[in-house]
Parts: sequence; C-alpha cells; structure tokens
Amino acid sequence: EGNASADDVVDALSVAGFNSTSSMPACFLYKELLDKYPDARVVLTVRGDGNGDAWATSIKSSVGSLHQTLYRRPFRWIPPIRRFKGLFRWIFEHHGNVKFDVNAEMDADDLARMYNRWVDEVKQHVPPEKLLVFAPKDGWRPLCKFLSPISEEVSSSCQEVLGSNEPYPRINEKEQVARIVRVLNAVATVFEYGPFVLAAAILILRLRKRGSSMSGGLKPKSA
Repeated sequence: EGNASADDVVDALSVAGFNSTSSMPACFLYKELLDKYPDARVVLTVRGDGNGDAWATSIKSSVGSLHQTLYRRPFRWIPPIRRFKGLFRWIFEHHGNVKFDVNAEMDADDLARMYNRWVDEVKQHVPPEKLLVFAPKDGWRPLCKFLSPISEEVSSSCQEVLGSNEPYPRINEKEQVARIVRVLNAVATVFEYGPFVLAAAILILRLRKRGSSMSGGLKPKSA
C-alpha cells in the first residue's frame, strides 16, 4: 500500500533479483529501465499484421471479456479481484486513454489508437541497436539472434531451443480465455439467479402440498 515512484519500482525489481520484465504494467517503465540499465535490450512485441484494429478485437474478446465478467456477482466483491479490476482500468484509462462504457466494455477505436501510439512511441525512444520489433509468428530465431549476445547462458539456451525445433509457444489464446469466461459467467448466473429460482421452486412445492392437503380433506357426500 502507498505511493512509489517509477525509480522505486525499478530498484525494488533489482533488489528482488529480477533481470527482465514482460508485458503490462512493467513495460510502461521501459524508459526508466533503460536509464538505469543502458546496455539492456527491448523487445517490442507486435501483431504479425501490425494492425491496431486487429489487436483491439483480440483484446476485447479475451482479457476485455474476462474483465467485464469480473464485474458480476460474486466476483466483484472479492478483494483480490477488485484490485485486479482497478489495475486493469488504470492501465487502459491512464496509459491508453481508453474509454469504458457502463458495462465495462472498452472502446475498440480507443484500443486501436492505444496500440498504434505505443508502437510508435517505443520505436522513437529506443535506439535501433537496442530494439527488436518482434512478431511471435516469426518464431525463436530473430529473438535468439537479438538476445544471445547478452550472456553465455542466454546463448546456450537459444542454441538448445533452436536445435530442438521447439515451436514458439502460444498462450492466452482466445478460445482458452473464452472457456474461462463461460465458466465464470455460469457461476455468476447461478449466484445471481439461483436464489430466485430456489425461492420459486420452494413456493411451487408448498402450493402443490397445500393443494394436495385440500384435496385430501374433501369427502364425497353420501347419496
């Protein structure tokens, strides 16, 4: 809890023993990291098609969809999830100028602009010899060529992975996230509507029981 400067965060990462960072929000500190570690290298990961619109569609259908689901009960009451939602919105609103509607859905045009603006900014700020613009579809080879000079350990790992013909990993695919979202939505639906369904079922059973009791209490008249 509390406030910390960007330099404080960079120092904390070093003290904790980290020698690299990845993805958001750590990537927003790339300038401070380069100032502290001038020999560091920056990998700017881009979509293979270089299209901000495609990235926006991907974000909305993956983590964006997950973020919306977490606003449903009971998830929105869970403290760690509430903190995650706060960080998520801070990233996209503060750094990306992305607007959210009343349903926590992100604006696609804002997302596309965020992507294009970020790619242009990093390319302009990082010296070309320290920057690799990397598309995962290109596989291990350009990544290894760029990073191998850093150390013998990195070079050895690259030789091993290239020699094994191991495919470049793919994670967080849309279908995987979609399955998680479907499960979470099912849980939320049960939590939100389950009490009403249960109450209705109990009421129907009581009414049926009362109806049966009344029918059993009626005796036919003798002729």
